[in-house]
Amino acid sequence: MAAQTCTCGRNFCPDDSFCGGCGSKRLTTLAAGFAPPVPTSVASGEVAIDPMRVPACDDPSCNDASCELPTPGVVPGGGQARFEVRVDKPLSTRPGSKPAMFVHDAARTVEALVEDDQQPAFSVLWETIGSTGFFKAYFRARLGTDGLVYIDTSRLLQRAF
Repeated sequence: MAAQTCTCGRNFCPDDSFCGGCGSKRLTTLAAGFAPPVPTSVASGEVAIDPMRVPACDDPSCNDASCELPTPGVVPGGGQARFEVRVDKPLSTRPGSKPAMFVHDAARTVEALVEDDQQPAFSVLWETIGSTGFFKAYFRARLGTDGLVYIDTSRLLQRAF
């Protein structure tokens, strides 16, 4: 089987789900001779996150495996074409652990982690929130046809939820 490459040109490792360079979701294996589809045009200032990357359960006595899975049947944004999300940046990170941001909407149909291996989304959101002087920011978002949530970072919203 030929090595798969991302639309940005980087080769995927066999177990990769996302590109290490641009954060794009890995496409399914294509027949030889066919180019991967070009991603849909993304407006300037949008970053993609995977809504399936949910926070791990922090209850040491929890034995429920479904606790760490997204709620089945819930569509990010509640089925709306556009919705608003809040991105929370941690006040501090424990030594030895990876920094992560938490993304959710008011109805909690999206509850996802954005970690430093999700580039460029992590860096863009981290810098945008850091420039506000606060530890949370509100953005408009949309659910893409590829199942990813696209966050428009070109404009901050004045909200509270």
